[in-house]
Amino acid sequence: MIDAHCHLYDAADVAQQMYLYERGGVACVSEDLTSLERSLALAEQWPGVIYVGGALHPAHSVTITPLELDKFFARLEEVHSRLDLVGESGLDYKYAVTPEQRQLQGSLLQRHFDFAARHRLPVNLHSRRAERAVVEAALEFRSTTGLNALLHWFTSSRKLIRHGAAGGLFFSAGPVILEDENSFRAACSIPLELLLTETDAPVPFTRGGGRLEAVKEVTEKLALYHEMSLSEFELVLRDNFRSYLADPAADTPGAES
Repeated sequence: MIDAHCHLYDAADVAQQMYLYERGGVACVSEDLTSLERSLALAEQWPGVIYVGGALHPAHSVTITPLELDKFFARLEEVHSRLDLVGESGLDYKYAVTPEQRQLQGSLLQRHFDFAARHRLPVNLHSRRAERAVVEAALEFRSTTGLNALLHWFTSSRKLIRHGAAGGLFFSAGPVILEDENSFRAACSIPLELLLTETDAPVPFTRGGGRLEAVKEVTEKLALYHEMSLSEFELVLRDNFRSYLADPAADTPGAES
């Protein structure tokens, strides 16, 4: 199975559930310095299975001090070679409600983009109440750097999915598709080559949320829609995950190794 966005460091019984990713992988995204360190430690236990994302969640932009911000990015620089992606970054207008707060979030997102570009890493993006703004920022990042961007838990707008997919953005669908028909239909509109699955576990949700096992239910439902066997669909997702994590420039003739 592929879980393209998960807070594995907070999940229960991680060791007992790693069988879910035997033929796939899980992107363990961070939210702050503590979760970054815990994610790195998990990846040492399960190399080649857990892929680490380093970033500050956008909610922190309205509370973090400049000193704390610099401390976090200094640590990010120290461990950049151990990171597979930059995330969970993005915008969240639930927390940023004033123009000044939204400017702070935008500046933090740009700092993540700059770090990702410097170290040739893909980004994993949060977009609550800021879907269009994040899609446009992701498209600009991809156009400027050639690197990949994933819009996580993005099943709210088929129009924005079409717009982002036209620019090569990846989108991941989570447990919300198990109970909300509009979200499921939006997930079905994601081009197959740009589709990924996720749990966002252990973030709670009415059905399936908070459980790593939900990734299997999400995968099964989408496989059925695409009229593929579960094993065939898992291979597609695995290839998509590898493509998302890869630096496209690395395969370009003349690119630096």
